[in-house]
Amino acid sequence: MEYKGVFLFGSSSDLVESSFSSILRILESFDLNSINILYSPFAKKKINNLKILINELQLDNELKISYEIIDESMYEKQFKELFDERTILCPTSGSRFYTIIATMIAFKNNSTIVHTLFPYGAWTGMFYPFVPRYLQTIKVIGGSIKPNLNVSGLIRFTGSEIFNNIASEKFHSKPVTRRVGGSALEINMQDSLNYTDTTSYPDLSMGMLNDGSLKIPADNEKCFLKLNFNKKNFRGMISFFDGNHFILSKERDTYKKYMEELLQTLFKRIYGDKPEQNKLMKNFSLKDLMGIFGFIDIFAEDDTLNKKELEEITEGKKGILVDTNLVYLGILFHKNIKKLIPYCTYVEIANKRAEKLKKDSWTIEFQYANLLWDSLLELVDGSQMLHTEAFFCDGVIPMIDPLLIKNCIILTEDEGAYNHWQDIFSQGVNVMKALTSCTSNRAKITFAFLLLSSFVKEINNKLKNKPF
Repeated sequence: MEYKGVFLFGSSSDLVESSFSSILRILESFDLNSINILYSPFAKKKINNLKILINELQLDNELKISYEIIDESMYEKQFKELFDERTILCPTSGSRFYTIIATMIAFKNNSTIVHTLFPYGAWTGMFYPFVPRYLQTIKVIGGSIKPNLNVSGLIRFTGSEIFNNIASEKFHSKPVTRRVGGSALEINMQDSLNYTDTTSYPDLSMGMLNDGSLKIPADNEKCFLKLNFNKKNFRGMISFFDGNHFILSKERDTYKKYMEELLQTLFKRIYGDKPEQNKLMKNFSLKDLMGIFGFIDIFAEDDTLNKKELEEITEGKKGILVDTNLVYLGILFHKNIKKLIPYCTYVEIANKRAEKLKKDSWTIEFQYANLLWDSLLELVDGSQMLHTEAFFCDGVIPMIDPLLIKNCIILTEDEGAYNHWQDIFSQGVNVMKALTSCTSNRAKITFAFLLLSSFVKEINNKLKNKPF
């Protein structure tokens, strides 16, 4: 029996990304003979971007691909003619109205309805296969068509070279996204499990080897760092091998002490017992290291000393003015908020990088400086720049034209800067103190783990030809 997939295209956000993800996930989950992409009239321009991506995949010529505009005057008749028991409908990327109508008709006609989940947060703007498959589970509703237990091998057959070309084109101005996307592609090409809500899988484990490469599932004999997810509560747990067994955070008094020991073990694995390398940890604060990888969540303290989500405090505001320390803490990974980057932040990070690049390329300082710079470049790419003097932000942020920062939030963890700005700024500008905590979000922990993997790979590549 021949099966066809029908995809709605017309949502208001992340349209191309969510559509491309859904198409790939469903093509590798079901044995389809054709796919038909129904797009809303207002999405005519964006459908061309999706076509370009699909054409780059060089899919099997036996798979028939068609694009059809939704007829605004006869959409119900159009849907009824398409949906039957041999149809899989994916409404994930459709507009709300057409999603409701199409789903009702599909369910009535005994079609199989499939929804693709997306983690958002730090993963916003990315798409499969540059997002781990286990974070893009598919939900199956009704119908009689069942997904495959294992994926079809579409990604492996397509080849990493094609996907790497897509990543270079789509993420060319997003170097951190490109790093993490490459690591996600690496594990997706290894993992054959098809994560759906209709099948039962063992608890997930992913491991990191000494050279930064990833293994899924983790190989306890070869991996020194592991990421485990319990399928019941989806909580992510990182553990590291201390030479005898894998250590969990609950085995230490505080999470801070645990992460410090983890990072020290990591650097020892990279550099061995050379004392001059172990001293490198002293050049960084633990919070900065955790922040730049994404292991930290940032909050704001309101007037009543309560902790608030950044999305909550920025609602109805122009955005958050990004002080330099917010870059260190990982403000980049809070992608769903508007940000304003003062030029002084750019200058301070540039000066920091220039100083660290005096070190050898295989040192942590050098690679940390590059990652910090990549984070800034990605922030600048998606934010508004504000003119300031080329000096320290503590002194020049209060000199910004008041009209430019009216209805903005100035957020900083720096106690001195916070107290100074509280005294200076008028009521039109809200100065708030930043609070931090270690993230417990499994999608963000995954993001941080994959970014750390790319960081270790970079150091190891530089070490290959470096004698100690």
